[in-house]
Amino acid sequence: ENARLRAEVNQLRLRNRELEGQAGEAQRLSVLLNFHDAHPETQMLAAQVIGASADPASHTLFLNRGERDHVRRNQAVITPDGIVGKIVEVFPATSQVLLISDKDSGAGALLADTRTHGVVKGSGDPDPRLDYVVNDEPVHAGEVILTSGEDRIFPKDLLIGTVSMANPGNPFQVIHVRPAARLDHLEDVLILLTPQELKKP
Repeated sequence: ENARLRAEVNQLRLRNRELEGQAGEAQRLSVLLNFHDAHPETQMLAAQVIGASADPASHTLFLNRGERDHVRRNQAVITPDGIVGKIVEVFPATSQVLLISDKDSGAGALLADTRTHGVVKGSGDPDPRLDYVVNDEPVHAGEVILTSGEDRIFPKDLLIGTVSMANPGNPFQVIHVRPAARLDHLEDVLILLTPQELKKP
């Protein structure tokens, strides 16, 4: 009798975990759908993360969308929280994303308070940097960083992240960026099929 009850309890625990997982997925998809519906002017496609690069120095992900879904190279990949990266390789049913934290990535950026322009570049560390901001430009921790639209990949005024640290450098400031999107916990993303700006909700 005890063994039977134990087995039942274990089965119920497993089922409970399954349901918790499904509830979490439903919540994530609901957030994506609401963002999608709030921007009917922009063509976007929901995609799931199906893998990551085995190379620890490479910050790339694989998605379950590809050529068949009209995915092309250099399309922006975002979440409702902030930008993620861009498509760098496309296969018939999958595609590869270069994250903004990868050392080969770059995104046109501007500081929200002063509209000062720079480029967010991956450093190989979890947090990218904001380059090309002169030393006498006031920059403070917590300041919001947005896309500038100048790279022709990310539409203007999407959230990149916030300044986590800013120090004088030579010849430009050394500014660390905390990405708004959780790049190490991505499960569902949106691919922007057109580079036009997203209207403010």
